[in-house]
Amino acid sequence: MFLAFAVVTVGATLGVSMFYDVGMARRQEQRIALVSDALRLHGEEAAHLGAVGRGGMADQELLRLVDETDLRVAIVVDGERASGIGDVPAGALALDPREPGTVTRSNHDEDAWLAYRSISAPDVVVVGAVSTARPSFLREVRIAILIMVVAVVSFLLARLLTRPIRSLRAATRKIAEGDTSVRIGKVAGAGDEIAGLAEDFDRMTARIESLLEVRERLLRDVSHELRSPLARLQVALGIARQKNGADVMPLLDRMEKETERLGELIGLVLSMARLEQARELASPGDVRLDEIVGSLASDASFEAQGSERGVRIVRTEPIVVRGDAELLRQAAENVVRNALRFAPPSTKVEIELVRVGSKVELRVRDHGPGVPEEALQEIFRPFTRVEAARDRASGGAGIGLAITERAVRLHEGTVVAQNADGGGLRVIITLPVAV
Repeated sequence: MFLAFAVVTVGATLGVSMFYDVGMARRQEQRIALVSDALRLHGEEAAHLGAVGRGGMADQELLRLVDETDLRVAIVVDGERASGIGDVPAGALALDPREPGTVTRSNHDEDAWLAYRSISAPDVVVVGAVSTARPSFLREVRIAILIMVVAVVSFLLARLLTRPIRSLRAATRKIAEGDTSVRIGKVAGAGDEIAGLAEDFDRMTARIESLLEVRERLLRDVSHELRSPLARLQVALGIARQKNGADVMPLLDRMEKETERLGELIGLVLSMARLEQARELASPGDVRLDEIVGSLASDASFEAQGSERGVRIVRTEPIVVRGDAELLRQAAENVVRNALRFAPPSTKVEIELVRVGSKVELRVRDHGPGVPEEALQEIFRPFTRVEAARDRASGGAGIGLAITERAVRLHEGTVVAQNADGGGLRVIITLPVAV
């Protein structure tokens, strides 16, 4: 918008400059015409007075002409300068109006030369030279002032006209960050079209907020309702183990494993629902992120021994962040466990904790199959499972990374995934360092 006004400013300035030049030329022509009339009037009187022997009065007449017109003037008799006031160029003295009572004009550089032949004394020519130079400095100052005035007005108009758009942009940015409670309301200075757009935007966000609340409430309610029958099913399994023989034990083990997985899934769904509703951390404090990473790596490496996998801390340093220690541990643990799930046997998941300016980056890399480029952002959405992870034997329900993304967002951080050089997936969690 401001660029458009800038273009208009330049165009307007050029137009005004051209108009100024045309106006100056017209005024200059009018001035020369008035000077010619004055030269004809006073020159005739001076020539007549000189012809009758009143040289003193002729000189006074020339002085009046100079005062009125700022001419440099001279009287030429038979081609020779007889008298005059000011420095009249030699070329001007040679001008010869052939007809008495007429004025001849010749333009030279920044001067206009004028010559008048007397009617009463035809052998007398009154010659004048007047400056036609334009006051360039004054012109440049005027143009500079004009540019500044138009630029300021353009800027203020651009700010005024784009203020409703900036309000809409700020609101959409908050929506993108997950705050569906934002409303624009009545935008000051907005026209009918922008005001209508703001109303439509508020209706849209209200509808989105309502749908998200319904979804979260459904997930929460269903998860709570599933917990009771799941608990009863686990009790029933315990009783069945006591009453049945060894031949049904594998089936009971399988049922128990599935119920444990279902219980874990319900817990994850409830955690995600709580994070979706949270707008800020309840009671943040100083958290030693390096200690969390060290403990997490030790626990995960111990648990992964049976699968011939491991966790290795490549680099770390003491770093304090502001937040919820348990939530940060859960976020990091979900990433590490996800990496272990897809890491090939006899490989290690690599962890780096590095400070980058006022931020800290937690990098977790595995050497597994990676993720298709088009799905790198999708893996942080709930229940997303890319093709490489659809085998149930790999475990996981597509919620862990979604919980990580929401936990990190609550800590004013970001999380991204990228395919590492040489294969595997690298997940980078970025958080602000505590001051």
